[in-house]
Amino acid sequence: MKKPSSKLRLWIYPLITALVVALVGMWAIGTVRREIQKNLKKELSTILSANVNALEIWIEAHKNTISVITTGTNLRRIVMELVSLEDGNRLSANRNSRLIRKNLQMDLNDQLSEKIKRANYSGFVVIDPKGRVIAAGSDDLIGMHIPGMPEFHKRRSPRRGPRLAKKPLRIGRLVHVFETGEPEVVAPFKVTFSELPREFAQSQPRDSSSIIMMVGSPILSDEGEIIAVLGLRIRPREDFTRILSVARSGQSGESYAFNTEGMIISESRFDQQLMDLNILENSSENTCVLNLQLRDPGGDLTQGFVNSDPRSSYPLTYPVKLALGEKSSDGINIDGFRDYRGVNVVGAWKWLPEYDFGVVSKMDAVVAYRPLVVLRRTFVVLIGMLSFSSIGMLVSSLGAVRLQRRVQKAEMEIRQLGQYTLRKKIGEDGGMGAVFLADHVLMKRPTAVKLLPPEKAGRSAVARFEREVQFTSRLSHPNTIQIFDYGHTPEGVFYYAMEYLEGINLKKLIRDFGPQPDGRVIHILDQICASLTEAHRRDLIHRDIKPANVILCERGGIYDTVKVLDFGLVKSIGSPEESSEIMVTQEQSITGTPLYMSPESIEEPSTVDGRSDLYSLGALAYFLVSGENVFQGRSIMDICRRHIDTPAVSLSERTDKPVDQRLEQLIMQCLEKDPQARPATADALQSELRKCAAFGAWNDSDIRDWWNQKLRQDASRPEKSDQDTASQIAETIQINYKERQIG
Repeated sequence: MKKPSSKLRLWIYPLITALVVALVGMWAIGTVRREIQKNLKKELSTILSANVNALEIWIEAHKNTISVITTGTNLRRIVMELVSLEDGNRLSANRNSRLIRKNLQMDLNDQLSEKIKRANYSGFVVIDPKGRVIAAGSDDLIGMHIPGMPEFHKRRSPRRGPRLAKKPLRIGRLVHVFETGEPEVVAPFKVTFSELPREFAQSQPRDSSSIIMMVGSPILSDEGEIIAVLGLRIRPREDFTRILSVARSGQSGESYAFNTEGMIISESRFDQQLMDLNILENSSENTCVLNLQLRDPGGDLTQGFVNSDPRSSYPLTYPVKLALGEKSSDGINIDGFRDYRGVNVVGAWKWLPEYDFGVVSKMDAVVAYRPLVVLRRTFVVLIGMLSFSSIGMLVSSLGAVRLQRRVQKAEMEIRQLGQYTLRKKIGEDGGMGAVFLADHVLMKRPTAVKLLPPEKAGRSAVARFEREVQFTSRLSHPNTIQIFDYGHTPEGVFYYAMEYLEGINLKKLIRDFGPQPDGRVIHILDQICASLTEAHRRDLIHRDIKPANVILCERGGIYDTVKVLDFGLVKSIGSPEESSEIMVTQEQSITGTPLYMSPESIEEPSTVDGRSDLYSLGALAYFLVSGENVFQGRSIMDICRRHIDTPAVSLSERTDKPVDQRLEQLIMQCLEKDPQARPATADALQSELRKCAAFGAWNDSDIRDWWNQKLRQDASRPEKSDQDTASQIAETIQINYKERQIG
């Protein structure tokens, strides 16, 4: 009977786990949030920089275009004559002067019309230093005085600059052309009928207005003085807005420009939404350009928030307020602020003092932080499930079930399997089953018993298990592990008994003692060849020759005796009846260990023969001599590709120690990609190994000294954890060709 305290522990574990998960969740959420914010800063800065750079390139292109136009000789001549007529105060002196002016206007139109059309401008004006329009694409504008345009009391060279009146300028930055003598772009501005000349305004509707954007450039006299400014009208909706709409993030990101009054001067991607919210008049021709001031309504209007105060009383949005406050500010906010719709957003901004407007790039915060929301919800659900599980465990009888499983496990470990009594677990076989040390009931002989538990006894697993027994039991060579018995219990546990080996496998040998002398390598290879020779003569291919499947042990007082293990992947190439069942589970699959697989076993596994084992043996020998695998890689697929198409580096290049030349040649011959280029048989390879100069160099004295001094001395050392990336992927695998192709 379990004590109450043990029952208490059953349900407290999920609560502790939930607490741990909560702490891990807090850490993970914080880490992800910082990473998201880092990426947001980078993304917003990149988008903003892309937009600003694109605008600057676009502006410079317009400046260059108008500069080319204003340097034309005919254009300058015509404008000089027009200015001369105006300065002579002969606006209505006689019919002849009006005719001259009209002809000059026609000549100017001829000069500019084709250039304007080609450059996609929509009109032009020529303004003299007194603010008078002396020429224009529309005759109604000729003679107009630009409202608020200061008059020059004295024209001077652009190098020295003109002297201006202090009256404020209405048309914008075109005055800078007179000041600096350099081309200027005027940000979009609105001109209403009240600002037009009376005779022109009378022909316009009372509510009419026009969005204008211009680029201006000085026209110089022969002496280099500014005699007038040519202004070309840009289509802001077609060019200016389009540039800002190219670089934006997702469905909620946008970039827009704003002027010194906080008015948006480029189109918004949310025009229709603004109309639905009654912020803009609902009209197909309407736009927020110079109709919307960028103010924070105090709440999310798209979610039904209502602010009854006049919009003009709202504060400016966060980036606009900062930018206009310093007029040189740029910044970024990833914590969130409300935009002109009241939606919480993140964004970056930059004020461009040389153009007198700013640019904002933003996206909705809910979109920017969506991965964080998903992660937070996942942890909440996980913690809830763990808490719920603890309650369920408290009211259930899982304690009894757990106790029962422990009893069953204990019974499994001490169960009598035929004539064998299990003593302790000594290993695992690649997930296929467990290996136990056992005693024969009558002979008391130590035996290794391999078990296949019921939960792993699928059709393919049982077939492999039985194959290993059937094929290995046919082999009697002293260097091949011996099978004693086979059977299964009424509970469905399959098992077989084999000789128990106390020794060290080649993987651990190299890991603990490093590369081996050439003589010992030949001594080991000679015995493996002997084991394979018998198997191949019986038409059996091992297909998984690797260091972990070869053990050095003592047999009959002879040390350094080799035992070849694990014939679980063996394939028969004998009669069709014998091999047909095997191929049911092996068709179109790779079987083996990636670090030691032959190219043909990867590409055409159904065609392998004994020479495939010799390739694996060559890779094993390479490992023994150099302490390193033939190929390294980041993944199983990477290693497989190298086996297929990458020549092996010679041992002389891989290791600093001298290598028996004949031994190296044989190892490299085994590693040939073409099976025809390898030794024909294991027996032939064994014969060639015995011709090596180092053959016999590892003698009985060396063997005795090594086992007596080295192995026993190091037997008490704790096992090292294998940190080698290659060893982590050196497990036996089966890769289905239909799912993963070797390219």
